[in-house]
Amino acid sequence: MDDGGVTFIVHPDSPTRSTPSPLSAAIEERSITFGKASIWASSLNLINNVIGAGLFSMPWAMKRASIGGGLLLLGLICLLNTTCYIILAQCCDLSGSFTYLGIGRKSFGDSFGKFAQFCVLFYSFGSMLSFVVLTGDFLGGETGYLQYPREVVIVVVAVCVFTPLSLLRNTEPLKWTSLVSFVACFGAAGLIVMAAMWKPPEAFPASDPVDREREVSMMSLTNNAWAAVPVMSVAFTAHYNGPRFYQELSDRSLYRYGHVIAFGMAFSFASYLAVGVCGYLTFGEATLGSILMNYSPTWRVAKFARLFLSMVVSFTFPLANHAARESILSLISGGEVTTNNSPPEVFLPLTLLLVFITTLLGIYFTEIEKVLAFKGALFGTCIVYIFPPIMYVRLRELNREAKRHGDESEADLKLDFEGIVKFVKLMGPMLLIPLWGVSTAILSIHSVVSR
Repeated sequence: MDDGGVTFIVHPDSPTRSTPSPLSAAIEERSITFGKASIWASSLNLINNVIGAGLFSMPWAMKRASIGGGLLLLGLICLLNTTCYIILAQCCDLSGSFTYLGIGRKSFGDSFGKFAQFCVLFYSFGSMLSFVVLTGDFLGGETGYLQYPREVVIVVVAVCVFTPLSLLRNTEPLKWTSLVSFVACFGAAGLIVMAAMWKPPEAFPASDPVDREREVSMMSLTNNAWAAVPVMSVAFTAHYNGPRFYQELSDRSLYRYGHVIAFGMAFSFASYLAVGVCGYLTFGEATLGSILMNYSPTWRVAKFARLFLSMVVSFTFPLANHAARESILSLISGGEVTTNNSPPEVFLPLTLLLVFITTLLGIYFTEIEKVLAFKGALFGTCIVYIFPPIMYVRLRELNREAKRHGDESEADLKLDFEGIVKFVKLMGPMLLIPLWGVSTAILSIHSVVSR
C-alpha cells in the first residue's frame, strides 16, 4: 500500500497473524480477567510508580533553575508527561493492544515493536536495580534508618517484600501497598516542609548552622536551569506501566483514565513542588543533590524520612518487576503470552530470577548513578516522549486508510525522503514532544559526562 511516499510492505506471515504456538495453545484455556481496578486504586499505583527518590532531588533542581524557573519547568514537564500518558491510552484504543510491542507492531511493524519493548525492558530493569540500591541506602549502613549491614537489609527486604508482591499477576492488588506508599510520601514531604517552616537547630549540621544567611534565587533562567530538566523529566516517568494501568481500569475509557492521570500527576506535582521549594529555601545555594544529605546525621526526623522513602521505593519495585517480566514474555512469545496467562512453570521462575538478579546487583554495585542516568536519557526519553506521539500519528493515519480502503493488514514501514517529510507534516504541533525528548536526552547525557 502506498501512502504518498510512505511504502508499506504487507507481511502475510506477520507474528500477529500466525497460528497459535504450542505454548499459546497450552494457555488458551486459562481464565484472564481485566478491568477491575477502580480510579482511586489506579491513581495510587500511578503515584507509587512515579514518586521515588527523585522527591529529595527536587530542591537541587530548584537551586539550578531558581524558584520561578523551577516552577515553570516543573509545570511544563508535568504537562508534557501527562499528555504522553493520554496519548499512550489512545494508542491502545487504536491498536487494540496494551504493550509497546503490540502498539509498535501495529504502527511501524514488527521490528519497531520489538525495539520499543526492549526499551521498556531496559528501563524497567534499571528502575528495579535503582529501587534495590535505594532500599539498602535508606535502611542499611551507618546513615540508614535500621543501621544494620546494607547487604542484610537488602536480602531481608527482597525475601519479605520484593518477592511476594512481585508474584502478583496484576497491579490492582498493589493498591494497598500503594496506599501505604502514598501516606509515606506525604509524610516524607511533610517533614521537609516542617523543617523549612520551624528550622529546628538540631536539623542542621555544625558546619552549616541554622542562623547562616541563605542565598536564594527567585527567578533566573540561565544555562544552569537546563541541568534541572533531566531530574524533573525522570521524576514523572512511569509510562512503561501506562498501558497496563489503562488495561486494568474498570469501565475503561479515556475519560476515566484521564481522572486517574490527573489525580496522580497533580499529587506528584504538588509533592515535588513543596519539597523542592521548601528544601531550597532551607539551605539555599548549599543544597546538595539529595536534600537528606544536608541535614544533620543525628537528626531523628531525617531518619524517619529515610524510612518513609524506603517504603515508597520498596513498594514500587513490584510495579517495575511487572513491566520487565511483561516485556520478556512479550518478546519471547511474540505477544501471545502475558503476565496474566503465562503458565506457573514460566511465571514463577521468571519472577524469582528477576528479583534474584537485581538483588544481587544491588548488593555489589552501589555507584550506579551514571548507568541509571544513561538509562533515563536513552530509554526513558524513547518510551515517554518519542514513541507515544509518533505511534499515535501513524495509527491514526492507518485507521483512516482502513476506513477508506477496508485494509486492516499489519505492515512494516519503509520510509524514503518524501515519506519522512510527509510524516513530519502529519505530526504537526505534536512534533514538539519528540523534539523536547531529544533535547532532554542530550542534556541528560551532557550532565552525566561533565560531572
